[in-house]
Amino acid sequence: MTEHVTGGTPPVDHTPSMSRTSQPLPAGAAVRLTGSDYTATVIKALACPTCGVPAYRVRRTPGSFPDWPTEAGLFHATDTEPVQSTESADAEDGQAVQEHAVSAPLPSTFAQAQESSPFELARIWGDVMTWPVLDHRTAQHCVQELAVMAALAAWLQRWLPLQVHRAALAGATLDQITAAAGTAPGDVVAMWQQWAQGQTRAGHLPAREHALAARRLGAAGTAG
Repeated sequence: MTEHVTGGTPPVDHTPSMSRTSQPLPAGAAVRLTGSDYTATVIKALACPTCGVPAYRVRRTPGSFPDWPTEAGLFHATDTEPVQSTESADAEDGQAVQEHAVSAPLPSTFAQAQESSPFELARIWGDVMTWPVLDHRTAQHCVQELAVMAALAAWLQRWLPLQVHRAALAGATLDQITAAAGTAPGDVVAMWQQWAQGQTRAGHLPAREHALAARRLGAAGTAG
């Protein structure tokens, strides 16, 4: 039996093994050295630099291989078998929960999408697992995403002046606010003024708070 050490990693046995893997395992897969309790995580699949056979560059499991001089090693693919790690089991559980969460019918119209909270709309749109890859989307998928996007955009547009108000009260300058909003100062102030007037008429905006935000936005003449 011939052994070699690559880059300070543990010895690799070049004796052919009866254990075979049909396809290379992906990075992050957990593997076990055949016939042992030694486990590791695949970093990448490669050809053994010494003999050219399929192999895996691996990172040892904490507590395993205490005699290894480094954290990384090389296993021949023929001498490993895949195992389910705690991480992969958790990932599968999480995927099942996620699939259940998006199993409810998605909205196909703006009116339907408006029935959802903006936070739910943001979650649906931002969750890449909700939507098929682009090449596999149907017209229905595209319409559903459009409905979610339109309803979310309407919510965010409605909340923009409120966030401007909050930023001003928190001490942000007009320059900071306009840079964050990507809007000209006059447009930011006009947007806030329209919102503030409506809130004042409805009795939802205290005069002192209105005056403070107006002063910080350079719109003091509009307060009151």
